[in-house]
Amino acid sequence: MANPLLFNRPSRQRQPGSRPLPLLQSKEMTKLTDITKAILPSLPLEYWHPNALGKIRSRLGTPIAMDSLTMKMERISYARILVEVDASKNLVDQVEFILSNGVARKQPIVYKFAPKFYSACNRFGHLKDSCQTSAAAAAKALAVTVKIVAPKKVPPTE
Repeated sequence: MANPLLFNRPSRQRQPGSRPLPLLQSKEMTKLTDITKAILPSLPLEYWHPNALGKIRSRLGTPIAMDSLTMKMERISYARILVEVDASKNLVDQVEFILSNGVARKQPIVYKFAPKFYSACNRFGHLKDSCQTSAAAAAKALAVTVKIVAPKKVPPTE
């Protein structure tokens, strides 16, 4: 389990002139993740307890937190949760579960800030339509090379 976050505690800062910390390479660092808020509109009240919301959050990505209004059930029109999602994959737009009466329910998921990630260039911040890298590559592929061959100069014959 990861260490808990500590708040209101001074952070450790590097001393001037000290050596820089080495960068560690791991498989976890190669994941393309982003944190986003997921909204569950009209979620039935029986699924507002932390265990049920935790199961729903785990279907979306790595659960991080719930907002205070959701935890206290002060705004029952929707539940809002924070999840870490894999930006290189499509976001889950609905979760299906069985209600207590045996009826299946498809719960829609709305993302407040869906990560913009274009997998062709592996970069955040844009999608296919606004990709400069892909546009430059496409323009280069379409560029026609024209080679002009000058006629050879033939010495005049006498």
